[in-house]
Amino acid sequence: MKNNFIRIIGIFLLVLFFALIIMNYTGVYEYRISKQTALTNENIEKFEKDILEGKDVEIKNYLEEEKDNSNAISKLTFKTSETIGNLFNKVITMLFKSIEKAMME
Repeated sequence: MKNNFIRIIGIFLLVLFFALIIMNYTGVYEYRISKQTALTNENIEKFEKDILEGKDVEIKNYLEEEKDNSNAISKLTFKTSETIGNLFNKVITMLFKSIEKAMME
């Protein structure tokens, strides 16, 4: 019973980790960031109109604000997946270095 519970938790965490990795590699985060900085067509027209009228223009007046919907759980999950990913990278690197060393001997 205890082993089943631990196994289920482990599988859940593994699936969660891979879901976050996939989101990271497919560019979900980068898309959200680029969306924050992109000018909309309406704002571009407003910008051009202000330039033609000789008004003082600042880029912050034409960027749309997006609320940060992240919470403590999502931040913790992202940080955990990042830590696990770094740990996997170190383990894989050590593994390949040891295999390389064994092949050289």
